[in-house]
Amino acid sequence: MHGLFRAVSAWVPPAEQARQAALLRYYRDHDTDGTRTLWQQQSEPPRDPTELVMLADSEADAGSDAALAYIAELRQYEPGEADTILATLRIRQDRPDEAAAALEAALTRLRNDPWPTLQFKQRALQIAVALAEHDAVLARRMFEALRQPFSVRAVDDRRLITVAELTRQLDFGGLCGQALDALEPHVPWTESFLRLRRDCYQATSSPRLGAAARDLNEFLTNAGQALVP
Repeated sequence: MHGLFRAVSAWVPPAEQARQAALLRYYRDHDTDGTRTLWQQQSEPPRDPTELVMLADSEADAGSDAALAYIAELRQYEPGEADTILATLRIRQDRPDEAAAALEAALTRLRNDPWPTLQFKQRALQIAVALAEHDAVLARRMFEALRQPFSVRAVDDRRLITVAELTRQLDFGGLCGQALDALEPHVPWTESFLRLRRDCYQATSSPRLGAAARDLNEFLTNAGQALVP
């Protein structure tokens, strides 16, 4: 049987083996540099949207404008993913305003399009946080773009947590309470979120402050950390 597998492998041309290896390197190993290296052995263009995503994202992650042709072609199949990859490219190129415009387009599409993969929905939220850290103007744009849910409520808790986190860079006391309302009463059980929740209710003199402080202290106690005042 092993001899048969070796014989079958020998029938596959080296370029085809490299193409298959590139797909594994990208989708299984999440190694964009390795993907780009393997693809250099190809003489044929990408065959389908799966390969287009791989190539667009790998070039974008490297900050290469070679991604643009792949992004344009991918847009015919999945514009939400194309816009997210374009935002990735512009982030890598330190062009935050262009990244924000691309991401806003992606987030708008995600409200009605359920088909982009989880990878790119999560990526969109990560880029929004990175852009918000750049300056208050971009933070406000990301906050507004994320306030509406994605189609079929995809990654809804993560979206709501991101919205709540962005309030720290805006009008914390004025915005955090409403942002947290959407996550009460069964809130995410992480230290960063529980601290944000406690800080928000402290800043707004909320009647929920006592419960928020107890929850944070319970988390820290179970984690073996000191209690907070």
